[in-house]
Amino acid sequence: MPDDLNGVYMKKIFLKELIEKNRELVDLFKLIDFKENEIIFDEGDKGEEFYIIESGTVIIEKSLNKERSEFKELAKILEGDFFGEAAVIDDKPRSARARTASKCKIYKIEKKDFFDIIYKNPKEAIEIFSQITLSALDRLRNTSRELALLFDISKLLSKQYREEKEFLKEMVKEVALFFEGDWNIYSYCYNYFNDEYEISGSDKEFNGEFNIELKNISENSWISDNLYAIINKDENKPQAYMLFHSKLQINSIEKNNLSTIFNTISFIMASGLKNIKAQKEFYLMNRLKDRKEFYEK
Repeated sequence: MPDDLNGVYMKKIFLKELIEKNRELVDLFKLIDFKENEIIFDEGDKGEEFYIIESGTVIIEKSLNKERSEFKELAKILEGDFFGEAAVIDDKPRSARARTASKCKIYKIEKKDFFDIIYKNPKEAIEIFSQITLSALDRLRNTSRELALLFDISKLLSKQYREEKEFLKEMVKEVALFFEGDWNIYSYCYNYFNDEYEISGSDKEFNGEFNIELKNISENSWISDNLYAIINKDENKPQAYMLFHSKLQINSIEKNNLSTIFNTISFIMASGLKNIKAQKEFYLMNRLKDRKEFYEK
C-alpha cells in the first residue's frame, strides 16, 4: 500500500488549519452544520461550492440506475479533507453526489469567493491549489488501482464453475496480485452437508494467526486494525467469506482508502456466487425435466 498516506492527510489537515487561522479566509468559508444522511449536493447539480470537512464523514457516491435508487460508494471524505473542487474549477455538473455519513460541520465557499482568494491572496491560493493537486493525485492513484482490480477479477465472471469453492479459490488468486506485500488472504465456503465453513482458497505472505468465529461476522467490516472481512449471504444466511489479514496495523486513513477496494471485491464476489447458483439450479431443473420425460415415455 502507499506509504505516504499520512503525509497527504497531514497536508489536508494543514489546509483546514490555514483557513481557520486566516481571518479573511474564515469570513469567506462559511461553517455549516449538516445532519446525518443529508444530501450536500446531488449528481448533475451545477458546481457552485467547494467544501472542507471540519468534523464528520461524507460519502461520495454514484447512482447505478435512472431511478437513483441504488448507489455505488466512490469515496469516504474524512475530517480535514475536501471535496467538490473539480466542478468549481472545470465548471461542469457534479459527476456524483455527496451525502453525510454522520453529523458534520463543513466549511463551504462559493465559487466567486474562491476565485477572489486567488486574485487577492496569491500565497494562500498557491497553498490551496497545491493541496487540491495532491488530493487529486492521491484519488487518481486509488481509482486507477481499483479499475485495474475490477478489470482483472471481473474476467472471472465469464468462466464456468462447477462449485462455489472453485470460484472463491480463483478470486483469492486474482486479488492477491493486487494486495502485494504483507497481506494474507483467505476464502471460505459454506458446506451444507456438515453445516461448516471450509477454506476454499488462500494466499499467505507471512506467518500469522487470528482467532475469529466466522458465524459471528454479520456484515463487511474491520474485525480489528489488521483484519477485514467480506461476507456474502444467500437468503440471509452467510454463504461465503473472504478475510484480509495484514501483518501491519492499518490506520483510519488507510482503512478509508481500502474501503472502495473491498466494496469492489465484495460486489464481484456476490455476482459470481449468484451466477453459479443460477447455473446449478438451471442444471438441476433440466435433469428433473429429462427424468420426468423419460418416465412419461
